Amino acid sequence: MELELSPLDPKHLDAFAREMQEAFQIAVEDSPDAMKLPVLPRKDIDATLAHPNAQALEALAEGERVGGTVLFLDDESKEHECALLYVKKDSHGRGVGTALWEAIERRYPDAAAWRLCTPYFEVRNIHFYLRKCGFHIVDLYREELEGQEGVGQGELMFSFLKRLDGRWS
Repeated sequence: MELELSPLDPKHLDAFAREMQEAFQIAVEDSPDAMKLPVLPRKDIDATLAHPNAQALEALAEGERVGGTVLFLDDESKEHECALLYVKKDSHGRGVGTALWEAIERRYPDAAAWRLCTPYFEVRNIHFYLRKCGFHIVDLYREELEGQEGVGQGELMFSFLKRLDGRWS
């Protein structure tokens, strides 16, 4: 599958955010650890988009949006972060995720490394990033969630790294 990445058109922002929330919600519904809705609050998406180095991209197949991503680009170090990535609910199982990641790497060929994280319960994501995209798990940590207090509270997250420059130190 061939995808085109295009900067997010501001008039598509609401649909982009809604599709992202729907895609993230699928993982939670499939998880044995049910969570409250919404999994990804709109304010979190908006905060990610407001990051000073954010680049929001729509993934288009034959002119139709099938997913998207928000990347944090570091022009100095070339060590970038994939803050959010989603495949539209009705596009799952068609190779869109793999094509989307390949399109990102083609768009940023000078990247030295990519970082991202995903919840520990998201087996499908973990498999995707490890087996399809070539990432490595480099950390397991507890993300503190708003409104939770005390040690041991929060969501367990895996941190992933894909080095493209050959350095692993």
